[in-house]
Amino acid sequence: MKKPWWEKRGMREVEPSEEDYERMMHRLIIDITYKCNLGCNNCNTACGIAPTDDHMTVEQIQKFVQESDAQGWRWNSILLEGGEPTLHPDLFEILDTLRAGSSTGRLSVLGITTNGYGEGFPERLRLLKKRYPALYIRNTAKTGRHVKDHECFYVSPMDVGMDYGQWQRGCSMPFRCGLALTPYGFYPCSQGAAMDRIFDTDQGVKSFKDVVDWGPQRLLEYWLNNDMCADCGRLHAAISPYELISERWANALFRSRTIGAGKPCEY
Repeated sequence: MKKPWWEKRGMREVEPSEEDYERMMHRLIIDITYKCNLGCNNCNTACGIAPTDDHMTVEQIQKFVQESDAQGWRWNSILLEGGEPTLHPDLFEILDTLRAGSSTGRLSVLGITTNGYGEGFPERLRLLKKRYPALYIRNTAKTGRHVKDHECFYVSPMDVGMDYGQWQRGCSMPFRCGLALTPYGFYPCSQGAAMDRIFDTDQGVKSFKDVVDWGPQRLLEYWLNNDMCADCGRLHAAISPYELISERWANALFRSRTIGAGKPCEY
């Protein structure tokens, strides 16, 4: 019997350990903006297929630092992403705010992921390196929006025959990269926040105190029980040079573009 196309790549199994939960709670990706100068095909934050200029404000970053300090938290690593984070108008103030916090100022890694694209990028990079010599800069050095190794993020597992038991457990992303913070709150990953924005489900946790009080297992139960992973193309891990869009994604995009589905509440 011929295997389904997604099964050829293999389902991502997850057996979290205590160390996995520890990494999840002490590593963080902050999607500071959804503005992007590329909008790559199959972008897993949906910047190309559903562009927006939504971004985190300095006040939201200050709130995050204050909440982390109040909990006596110790973040191990924080990575700024997007969108294209170097396009954020208040990038330097965000970095200064993070460096000033007792919970965020002594990180093992404070970094930023950039696509390295555009005429203005060399100057932005020069200024970053000059002002923050210890900043880890992950430059993916893209040359255009067509990226051959991006997964088919907009192909829902439910649209390709995966049943509930196969996608309900999620994947290993939170245990490798940690939580994600976006303009809409905390999520298990940046992809979850992107789906929340498109499918209009408002599942972001709005307080870091709630994140700590709930703990990693209850957080994951909340997101999984609300079917956050139901439409994530990472779970079948198929790769295509083309931008494929399955029915559930097409319907959600149609609603957001024509009916005007509301975006998630802000953090």
